[in-house]
Amino acid sequence: MIITRAPYRISFLGGGTDVKEWYLGNGGGVISAAINKYVYVQLKKQYIFFPDDLHHRVIWRKIEKEKKISSIKNPIVNAIYKFNNLKNYYDCFYSGELPSMSGSGSSSAFTVALLKSLNEAQNIKKTKNQIFKDAIHIERNVIKEHGGIQDQFRSTHGGLSYMRINSKGSIKNINLKIKKKNLLDLEKSIELYFIRGNRSSSSLMRQHKSNINLNKDLLTEMNQLTNSGFNTLSSNNNNFLNIFANIINESWEIKKNFHKKVSSEKIDYVINKAFSLGALTGKLMGAGSSGFIFFLKNPDHELKLNNFFKDVVGPIDIKFDHFGVKTIHKN
Repeated sequence: MIITRAPYRISFLGGGTDVKEWYLGNGGGVISAAINKYVYVQLKKQYIFFPDDLHHRVIWRKIEKEKKISSIKNPIVNAIYKFNNLKNYYDCFYSGELPSMSGSGSSSAFTVALLKSLNEAQNIKKTKNQIFKDAIHIERNVIKEHGGIQDQFRSTHGGLSYMRINSKGSIKNINLKIKKKNLLDLEKSIELYFIRGNRSSSSLMRQHKSNINLNKDLLTEMNQLTNSGFNTLSSNNNNFLNIFANIINESWEIKKNFHKKVSSEKIDYVINKAFSLGALTGKLMGAGSSGFIFFLKNPDHELKLNNFFKDVVGPIDIKFDHFGVKTIHKN
């Protein structure tokens, strides 16, 4: 039995600049943090007590029982089993602490956790960076989902940092030189809420990529704001939280111009209500439309938005995760 976990993430700045269609030739980067909410993958090898009953059993939103890998309907499991050239039969159980398709990086967290599980099962030694690259290959080249590379990076590596991408696609993980008090204040200033709705990250990212040329000036400004955010967090300025929040506000206004489905009247209304209650900034996580919204506020203040909206779930208590993908059980 093998159990692995990979964290979800919060993206502060730079979302949309991590797609290949933009960063190749322009550079990009994202300031994000892994959080202590996880996707878990449980993998158990089936033994040949009843040879005729051997099968691939996959439990996610559906329960699948298939003899052939090619018949597995879950696209991530199908692709990773083929990628790892799987010979044995396994029970594979997916469990996530947050909803899928919610802007928190759930698909990539599942991809990363399953890759780690199969590496353990097959005694394959890979670094976190190799797992990150494998996850990108699976999601972008094999499954051909539209999107960036920040989710796979954060689920693999964990932590809070600046993932900087140069114009040739080379990635550098730049740690923030932020003092412990400021890090704790940033963590305590976050309130996370969930707004129900149906969305497809891949289709939203397809719209974003089709508008890359039209949005060149916006994306260039987004790169500049991400650099400013990094400098602010690293400065250890006593007023860093207000400055950082103002930068996020600017970036959110830019992102809403990427395409018309980034936000909605409902989301704008919730964010404006939060400002009236003392929020410093608020933005929707992920590609847009619905899902999780995070706010920064004074660390000692509570917004309690769920008191005002029946369909807003939260606040959800979070802390930063500093481990990334991890094996938590193996026997």
